[in-house]
Amino acid sequence: MAAAFSRTVDSGHDPDSRPVDDAPSSCPRSQAAEFDDEQDFLAGDLRNLLDREALGPLLETLTLREKQILVMRFHRTMTQSEIGLELDVSQMQVSRLLTAILGKLRAPGTS
Repeated sequence: MAAAFSRTVDSGHDPDSRPVDDAPSSCPRSQAAEFDDEQDFLAGDLRNLLDREALGPLLETLTLREKQILVMRFHRTMTQSEIGLELDVSQMQVSRLLTAILGKLRAPGTS
């Protein structure tokens, strides 16, 4: 590596000035480089899409209050105690409500 660097410096060649087409193949092609391979990246996106499509109709079955609790807990990342203060209920009641709500989402039609 040091030899390659010294050859670059000695030759006066600036490696950053090479054309884009000449980029080494080891350069990341996209944001997918964070994943082990492109299939993992696509599989993650596909899972997210399927989860959203599956949850949409289920969320429509919840009451406004149930939706608000989910938003506070999972979108606003509020603790159960913080939710309880906002709704004027105890943390234990929030825990029970979340358990019931998530139960509805896991097994629709059985609650």
